[in-house]
Amino acid sequence: MEKLVEVAWEITRECNLNCSHCYSKDAQQKDLDTKIIIETLYALKKIGVEKVKYGGGEPLLRKDFLEIFKTTKELGFTTTFASNGSTINESVAAQFKEIGLHKLQLSLDGMEEKHDSFRKRKGLFKKVLESISILKNYSIEVDVATTLTKENYSEMPSLLKLCRELEVRRWRIMKYIPCGNGTTELMLDPATYKGVVDYLLGEKKDEKPEIIVAREFNYICSPVDYNDMQCVGGKTFISIKANGDVTPCSFISHMVAGNLSINSLDEILNSKVMEKFANIKSYDPNCSFSESCMGGCKAAAYHSKKEFCCDPYCWVKKSK
Repeated sequence: MEKLVEVAWEITRECNLNCSHCYSKDAQQKDLDTKIIIETLYALKKIGVEKVKYGGGEPLLRKDFLEIFKTTKELGFTTTFASNGSTINESVAAQFKEIGLHKLQLSLDGMEEKHDSFRKRKGLFKKVLESISILKNYSIEVDVATTLTKENYSEMPSLLKLCRELEVRRWRIMKYIPCGNGTTELMLDPATYKGVVDYLLGEKKDEKPEIIVAREFNYICSPVDYNDMQCVGGKTFISIKANGDVTPCSFISHMVAGNLSINSLDEILNSKVMEKFANIKSYDPNCSFSESCMGGCKAAAYHSKKEFCCDPYCWVKKSK
């Protein structure tokens, strides 16, 4: 591994939803013991890791999560977490304020009907808006995350308008990966995907929200854009699952480099699995843009094509 910079940690498998695109829910696995989590945080700090981002499941359903988050913050990591927003109330927001939480990410995958349908919980859209209002009262900034699918792409203008009205800090549009509960039927075709990216890039302005959407394929203009596009799994990034399994990518669960309750962090980071994933050549060397995008998202390719090849969302290269 080059140098581990960022860790995405699925801190619990517990969740009160069963979303259409969920890649991580597995009730059969037991969450990692708190003691091992804290020990791992100290080990990550020792080797110079900069960012720890928590997800789930729903992090707030883990009873000791806020204490874990507080420790993460006290160790000096850049840290935040993603929530579905369903359990946030005045009491929870006050606890956030007490531990020094300044921002978090909530999910909105469409306007009311689409979001509630996608997340399979009637009334959830209104609850998320209520949660945003509560958080604003405690001076806690909100990022909104949207997973882009065939079901919601037409609502991007409406979602952007809503994010501006709510004065959210960032709006992060994420590529849909067809794994877990998800199927390839929710994937956009490359031409439609390009149209959405064109629209979002055209709406990037010096005002809230900051729109976070990757410059992809032939749109990569400078080395700064590489960070949004090139796969860094097994190089500068790892994913830690709720049970302690460590993988080079959040969406590639079958390539396990080790488990934190069994293996040392050093053994995991220097494992053959990490090396293998980092060295997978998923790009077409004959493509004139391959050095910029390096083939795009390995996980999107693997779960839609059952092999590591060029990103299926690519609008430059014709699909196989």
